[in-house]
Amino acid sequence: MNSKILKYLSFILIIIISGGILLSTFVFIRFNSIVQNFENGILIYSFFTLYICAVMLPILFRKKLKISRTIPLILIFCILSAALINAGAYNIVKNSVSAYSRQNWDNNANLRIYMIEDLEKQYQFFGKTETEIIDFLGHPSNVSYYSGKRLEYYIGDGYIDPYTYDIIIENDVVSGTAIVQH
Repeated sequence: MNSKILKYLSFILIIIISGGILLSTFVFIRFNSIVQNFENGILIYSFFTLYICAVMLPILFRKKLKISRTIPLILIFCILSAALINAGAYNIVKNSVSAYSRQNWDNNANLRIYMIEDLEKQYQFFGKTETEIIDFLGHPSNVSYYSGKRLEYYIGDGYIDPYTYDIIIENDVVSGTAIVQH
């Protein structure tokens, strides 16, 4: 009798862990301020560790409780499905955050750092005038004259200092771009 109760409680625990993984995925998707942490590896490694533990639990409990293979296989299938859903959600969020649009650029200054790669792929700044850049990106956060004229656009906070996307102007045209931590 006790082994049956223990068996069911262990499988309920595994289902709760799988559900917790899915729930945490959707919580991270729901709150945009947390999305910026998707880029660091801690979140990816923590989900990976959770999945390994969740896959190992049915295998360990199967041997310990001497039960058939079907229930652990079903649970492993559910856990792997949750992992695929998590990976898909991660890619959807990352792609929606990293795609450049003027509206996202203006409204989400902390997410600009993820848009830079897409911005540089789609639009060539070299040879454009300062007026064209301001029309395209809006007014810069700062204009610096240190080692030439630079239009500095705030793109996010680092651990201590902020990051800016600097557009270097020489002879009234863009000659280069750089991501600088101040």
